[in-house]
Amino acid sequence: MPTSNWYQVLEELNGSMGGKRRSRVGSGSGTLTAAAASTGSTEVLARYQEVQEIVRRLTAENKILRQQVEEAQEELLTQSLQQGQSLIRSSEKSWASEIDNCTKEEVWF
Repeated sequence: MPTSNWYQVLEELNGSMGGKRRSRVGSGSGTLTAAAASTGSTEVLARYQEVQEIVRRLTAENKILRQQVEEAQEELLTQSLQQGQSLIRSSEKSWASEIDNCTKEEVWF
């Protein structure tokens, strides 16, 4: 689900609480209190908690994926450097001598 849709779901859940959403004192986690659930909002509370769990899971997955991308970029850079070094070192023939041995068509293509 795109990020904008998650924000929309959260906004709908927050709006459906009708102002009864309160944070627990000292928790700082943004969880809903029992007062909201006792007013008939248990379904909304369950959905809100489900969305919170999904957000936590996606955040953890995102962190792992970012690490994997970083590792892949580092590996690609290393391989590119190694290829460049091997091209510089391993060529006993010069570019000019290689071209001399090619036909006109091979040079142009």
